[in-house]
Amino acid sequence: MSLPRRAEGALLALGMLVSCVCQNGWYSRGNVVRDACYLVTVPPVVPDSPPLPRDPVVGFLYDPFTRPTPFRPDVLLDISNELDTVFELLSCHESQMFEWLPHNHRLTESVPTDATGRRALLRQFYESRVTAIADQFREQLIDQFGPEHGNTLQHVEAFEISEYAAPLTDISREKLFAFAP
Repeated sequence: MSLPRRAEGALLALGMLVSCVCQNGWYSRGNVVRDACYLVTVPPVVPDSPPLPRDPVVGFLYDPFTRPTPFRPDVLLDISNELDTVFELLSCHESQMFEWLPHNHRLTESVPTDATGRRALLRQFYESRVTAIADQFREQLIDQFGPEHGNTLQHVEAFEISEYAAPLTDISREKLFAFAP
């Protein structure tokens, strides 16, 4: 429980954790994160760690569910130059990336057993995901990156800032996303 207290001012990018996610484990974790957003400022919750003076900014990664409310991107990031790093990090999650995720997407018969083949499948899966995000939020990409880059961007991650934590102000946006336009 002391980890969030050490992460003051950090953006906690939590994949697929919004209130309407149907998979029980993710749904439960999403509720825990929302509750923790409030509790990090409550003194007696973790007696051996001082409470944060203010809530951190918490962002949820894109999620295609539309109930009770559709995802609303507050931050769009061009991740084109980071794809190899993302694939390496995702590949570390063997059970998620190569067991239950392919099962949920009915890809189990096409999951290779060798590392190279698995990474190629993951790359194809992930690139189709981030390309769909870029297509869905094309108008906002054009507004943010300008027509030339916004129209051609293919690899995008989107974050919705949680209403249960601190808002994303201009100052916190500059601090958390200084690398983004």
